[in-house]
Amino acid sequence: MESNDRATRLSLGGVTQNTFSGNSNVKSFIKTVEGMIDEGKGLMREYKREIELLKSDISLMEKKIDTINQTQNLNTIIPIIRSDLSSLGQAIDLQKEENNNLQKQLTTLKKEKC
Repeated sequence: MESNDRATRLSLGGVTQNTFSGNSNVKSFIKTVEGMIDEGKGLMREYKREIELLKSDISLMEKKIDTINQTQNLNTIIPIIRSDLSSLGQAIDLQKEENNNLQKQLTTLKKEKC
């Protein structure tokens, strides 16, 4: 190889470039590097957008988990509440019956006294 055509191999970001001495080649190499920088910036923007999307997905998943947990809690609590309401209804009915019996006894006692 002659000294003017001497090739130097440079590797940047996985790209191999043959460069020769001379102004035009330096300028083209600088443009190549600038292009790689611009591409890197674009990839960084895309990466940041993807991060935001993933954060949004995580937030949605957390909301779904909260909803599922609330549903499971309701499924656990509702039968207990129904059972308690049933017991309360039975206790109220028994109390009403006892009150009626006591009222009848009072009425009978009042009649006997008169």
